[in-house]
Order: sequence, then structure tokens, then C-alpha cells
Amino acid sequence: MSARQTLLQCLAAGTSTLVIVLSWVPDSRMGQLPFVPEWLGSWLDQGGEMATLRTGLAMAVAAGLIHLASPAGTRRRSAAVAAAILLLAEAGQLFLRSRQASAEDVTWGLVGVVVGVWCAARFLGSREGRGERESEGAAAQDVGAG
Repeated sequence: MSARQTLLQCLAAGTSTLVIVLSWVPDSRMGQLPFVPEWLGSWLDQGGEMATLRTGLAMAVAAGLIHLASPAGTRRRSAAVAAAILLLAEAGQLFLRSRQASAEDVTWGLVGVVVGVWCAARFLGSREGRGERESEGAAAQDVGAG
């Protein structure tokens, strides 16, 4: 396994873990976290639609990284793994008095999963397409040389 693949797997695992942990902290305000810049916390903590949209944003990043980290994963497999993480994160909120699991969060999270996997597949597909063309070109040169 390449160093790049290992890094992507670590980023995917870390992002997925962060989604779950941040879903289970008692206070949902991101601005209260020491590692979130003030400007970002203010934007994320606006409430209303932003409160559910941020679930989709987080899941888009996590799902994209999950797909990129999978050496031979399919879009369905990546989406299923990311959706399982989303459901685990939301289910944990059922046991917290200060948090509330919602269908809107699940809906926006699933939209994020689809967008994240689609974007990663587009990036990965274009990169693989170039690699296949380069391999075919090298093979043609080898045949011509022989």
C-alpha cells in the first residue's frame, strides 16, 4: 500500500470519527470547540437551516475521503459505509438529553454522502482514466520496440 493510500485511509478514519464524536458531544455549538476558528464557529452556529446543512457538509467530506481511501471500492460500498456512520452518529443523539436526532439531519447527511462520493468518484475516475491511457501508451511502445 502506498503512503498516499495510507494517508487517505487515516484521513477518512479521522474524519468519520470526528463526525461521530461531534454528534455525541452534549453541546452542538461548534464555536465552543477549541480547534474551530471563531469565524467558522460563528458561521456554523447560525441555527436554522445551517444547523442541518452542516451535517451534509461534514458527511460530504467524510464520504469523499472514504471513497478515495478505498483501494477498489465501489460507489455503493463507499456510500453504504458513510451512511452507516451517519446513522450511528444520529442514533447516538437519541441517548443524549441535550441533543436531538432529526430526520432533517439524516436527509442532509444522505445528500452529503451522495455528493461526497460522486465528487470523489469524478476525481478518482479522471485520475484513473489518465493512468489507463498512459499504461496503454507504454504498452504500445513496448510492442513496437519488440
